[in-house]
Amino acid sequence: MTDSATGDATSPSGATSDATPAPPAPVDPLADLGNTDDLGDAARRAIASLRRESRTTAERLTAERDAALAKVQAFEDATGTETEQLRTKLGRTDKRIGELEAENSVLRRRIEASAVAAKHGIPDLADRLQGMTTEELEADAKALSERVGAARTTNDQDLGAGARAGSSSTGMDQLIRQRAGR
Repeated sequence: MTDSATGDATSPSGATSDATPAPPAPVDPLADLGNTDDLGDAARRAIASLRRESRTTAERLTAERDAALAKVQAFEDATGTETEQLRTKLGRTDKRIGELEAENSVLRRRIEASAVAAKHGIPDLADRLQGMTTEELEADAKALSERVGAARTTNDQDLGAGARAGSSSTGMDQLIRQRAGR
């Protein structure tokens, strides 16, 4: 049934349908001229020429559309591949940055420990200092330098070998001359 006022399809109960009608099929304007017997030869040739031109144009437009769709697909494929490559590269870069930051942290701690150890007179023991903050390193360096200082004073015995500090050093040539009386 159709509504006489609007021309819409109605259900048996009288309500209009919300369904959208299908788009009309393409119409060939020359299809109405199927019987061209009553036309002259010139008109028939013109109609045949227009039909051939219409088919050729439709084929050309279809080919152009297919070529454009192929270009779009190729672009999307290339862009997708490039995007994945960039994501992979970004992941490797982020990982490397993390490694370098960790290495940098270790090196900074070593530098700080070396500076604190040198300040407390124990530069050769910098790798033995414990602590993460400067204050912790300072406290450990102070305690370690006190222990090492006490140990050094009790172990400073002269064992009789080597040159002595504060004594006049005479070379071997001088000793030989002295003995020889020269």
